[in-house]
Amino acid sequence: MPVTSVQLAPSILAQLNARKIVGAFAASLATGTATGIQGFVQTLVVSSSATGSVGVGVGTGKWVLDPVSGSSILTNALRGADLDGVNHAFLAQGIAFGVALVVNTSSIVQTAVTGVAVGVGAGKVVNSNAEIATGLIYRGLLSSGIVGAKATNLASGLGQGLASWFKMGRITTAVAGTPVVPPAAGSGVGAGKIF
Repeated sequence: MPVTSVQLAPSILAQLNARKIVGAFAASLATGTATGIQGFVQTLVVSSSATGSVGVGVGTGKWVLDPVSGSSILTNALRGADLDGVNHAFLAQGIAFGVALVVNTSSIVQTAVTGVAVGVGAGKVVNSNAEIATGLIYRGLLSSGIVGAKATNLASGLGQGLASWFKMGRITTAVAGTPVVPPAAGSGVGAGKIF
């Protein structure tokens, strides 16, 4: 199942609530952030390298994010976003753990692989752009009722942090296709998307 706001919002909200961030603000934050993240994930491009039998194949796999490093990155990004009266660490933890739970269980990565037909691949996100993330998070926050300087500052901190964190994610794929005859070992490259 792809990474969607329908999955992200309740996961983020549950993690925020577990850290005593509750009420209408928490619900709006979870919904707005989830909406922005769904849009941002759709812009991401994956690059991978693969090894196995020579040919052409399709890589299918997972994208995994570490919530602990995500919490740290988001905490620092939110601290730099001029947010008064906000517990940066709890907010960052709630978002990071909520996002990682969904991404680690639901993300689907697909790559077109040249050079390998049957084998394994490993990759990374190559275009995680903070400006795009910030704009999409900002629109998501506005649509959920968070406006003004708070929306601008939250979007800036979250956009910067999420873009940095998403670059650190690990991507693994299994490559399947039609190998050349006779079979030979080889390596290849892949490019694709996260769903």
